[in-house]
Amino acid sequence: MSGSGRGGAKVTSHDLARLWLEGEDGSQPARMKFHLAILNLMRAKKLSNARIAGIRDHLPREDWNGFARELDAAASLCRLRGSHKLTGAPVDLVAKLFAVPVSGGADATLQLAMDAGIVAGLKKLLVTVGYVAPESDLHFAPVALPTAALSGMTPQFLHDRLVDGIGEMTGQPAARSAMQTFPGSLVKRMNDPLRSRLDMPVVRTLLGVQVGSDDPSGRAGLEALLRGDPAAGKLAERWKAASADLAGTGIAIHPPVPWLQARSEAVFRHVELLTASAIAESGLDLTPPYGASVTAGIELEDGLRIEVMHGARPITRFHVPQDVLPYDTQRLVARLGTLMDIVGAPAEPDAGTPTLH
Repeated sequence: MSGSGRGGAKVTSHDLARLWLEGEDGSQPARMKFHLAILNLMRAKKLSNARIAGIRDHLPREDWNGFARELDAAASLCRLRGSHKLTGAPVDLVAKLFAVPVSGGADATLQLAMDAGIVAGLKKLLVTVGYVAPESDLHFAPVALPTAALSGMTPQFLHDRLVDGIGEMTGQPAARSAMQTFPGSLVKRMNDPLRSRLDMPVVRTLLGVQVGSDDPSGRAGLEALLRGDPAAGKLAERWKAASADLAGTGIAIHPPVPWLQARSEAVFRHVELLTASAIAESGLDLTPPYGASVTAGIELEDGLRIEVMHGARPITRFHVPQDVLPYDTQRLVARLGTLMDIVGAPAEPDAGTPTLH
């Protein structure tokens, strides 16, 4: 299987696999060539699932998840030349996807992304709390996605959504049309696989695009999350207080995360929400974070299985299907550990069963 880079040069799947492996071994030229080749494929709309599988087949099985993460990283960010929003001066810009999880009633969360007032308030909140710089441009896709839909987003799909979001902010009619219909084939994945009863609350994810300066000194909270910066915790506290009244009673708008953490954060919010519901139904007087008063037994079996206990008393259990699991399972387990004590934390999932796409 082969593809064409700029200038007509043939780049085979074997070539791309070799470049990725060399980049993992520390070769910056190889890493740059790999990213350029992948970007050219996405621009030409040729990074299909078959092409990805062809590259992956040349990689050791233990590298499959890392390779999938690298593709999503490449798809969710691009660099461009533009004008500074405040001064009008030429500047290097970065466009990137990010996610905002929301939870509450099924109908109410579905309508959030189509409420112009809430979207405008959300954009303002991202700036005032400190997640994005004031000169950033922001756009939200007009849909609130369940976790099952997140797992169906291929790198090509993500790249196209990023380009569409940039088009929305620059007023390109073709891009606007594409954004309005962007869920496309993902509509079939709109059922929530982590909700066992129709009357239970749900978690959905808002898809955002941020365009801003590439000046490292201007980078704010979203990058702090990727670095594990302690300051991110303070931003989350400010966000919780400031967002409480934005969407109304019964709806929670959670802090934003970089796109690479979207699936992990969505699953965490599911577990957090459904655990709270189960505890309330059981009559226990507990408030999160629960610490040692609540434990979670976790094992990998056809996905991720979680059993929540209060002492020796079972509270609830969850099964996160394999195709919904994020590739950063350890981050998910670490996030769950901030909510309750973890018993029997699992190793990473079998790399021979990719958790993406």
